[in-house]
Amino acid sequence: MTEDLVDAHTRVTRTRFRLGWPSSPRDAITISKTLIDQRTLVDISTSLPRSRHEPAYLRPAPPYVRAHVSLLAWFIQLPGSATDLTPGKCRITCFWSWNPKGAWAVGGGVPQHLPSLMVGLVNQVRDGSEKVPVLLDYGPEVSFGGVSYDPVRVTLSVGYAIVSESHTGEGHVPRRQVEFGISSTESWDIQIHVKTQHGEESPSTSWTSFVGQSPPITHGGPSPKRLIVRFCHAPLTEHEELVRVKVSIERTSSSASGVRINGIPVTIEPMSVHVDKRPLLEETASTSGISLRTMSTMEPMSVNRMSSERRRSADRSQAAGKGIAALIKRNYICESFLPRCAARLT
Repeated sequence: MTEDLVDAHTRVTRTRFRLGWPSSPRDAITISKTLIDQRTLVDISTSLPRSRHEPAYLRPAPPYVRAHVSLLAWFIQLPGSATDLTPGKCRITCFWSWNPKGAWAVGGGVPQHLPSLMVGLVNQVRDGSEKVPVLLDYGPEVSFGGVSYDPVRVTLSVGYAIVSESHTGEGHVPRRQVEFGISSTESWDIQIHVKTQHGEESPSTSWTSFVGQSPPITHGGPSPKRLIVRFCHAPLTEHEELVRVKVSIERTSSSASGVRINGIPVTIEPMSVHVDKRPLLEETASTSGISLRTMSTMEPMSVNRMSSERRRSADRSQAAGKGIAALIKRNYICESFLPRCAARLT
């Protein structure tokens, strides 16, 4: 699998399917968007059309045959006031429609394999996902060059650049901030190195860090076993175009939990509970009004931005909405696995 980040919530992915065909394997190029709040996650993927400007890794490469994914969407809900779920259970729904450009040799097809896939996904999230360091968010003046994860060493390595922007944008957005999530039950060694294009000393290479305990989902509830790590970089000087940054987050064998940044122990600060201005389900009521700024650690959305998004939602005609609903009902398979997954989460 090869990924290219468009922004913190949007990615372009090339997936290689190596099993299931007697001859040529399949691959697919998809663009995915993730929306998330404290109790709901929506992830939507669809195939990208061919373009003469596409990079080399997106082009067809024999022996792979290019499959087409019309829609792959995950909808995951946790218990809350807006759901009928009991504590300890969740609801997971998958929408899937694709054309593998040939018969799939593994018997039964997608619907027969999704239940076992869902059980494995739930087990992984419950037992081991909190120990994996992840990239959570980054500002508009950050350009990522590469993200890799070593499962043996439990190490996340990222390379990015701080670039100059010609426009000022929204004042409340942290424009040169990068945010990671790590487990609070493990010991971590974080290395960060910043340099200019020519390796010279510059005020642009300065940075600050923050490590905080992720707040509880509800007031008075238990805190998640997750720490938030933020790096804020200085603005570029007048004659600089970019500075390059390398960050390595590695789990260590120390018995005591804690975080070291460039070898120096850091203090873990408390974080307050963030309440979203609008629930995620309300945001996704119209596909033209989808907001990506629903991460729990982001700043609240400005009133002007909310108003403009509501105007864009109102502009979508009723006929277009009915057309989308009919297309989903006609072409897409909906598989709900609440009965199978609920017992695994109790």
